[in-house]
Amino acid sequence: MYDQENLIVDRSEHFALLFGAFSMGIIVLIFALRGQRNRIFEENMFKQRILLSQIFDMYMVRTESLRIRQKQLEAHRHVLEHGRVE
Repeated sequence: MYDQENLIVDRSEHFALLFGAFSMGIIVLIFALRGQRNRIFEENMFKQRILLSQIFDMYMVRTESLRIRQKQLEAHRHVLEHGRVE
């Protein structure tokens, strides 16, 4: 074990202490990473919802502008065919 006069630690006890400290560090790291992973997952889901919302908004703007352009083209065609605006 150890000599009380010189406080020399035996090799097997030294290894056991290092192994115990390493094991505790690994356990703490695993729990920290689990919490971090959940937080990252929640952030990614939030970002995906925002991105999906932005894509939908862009789609709606695009379809609305296409609808307006179609109405304008129909009005121009009508003027060209009939010679008057209704």
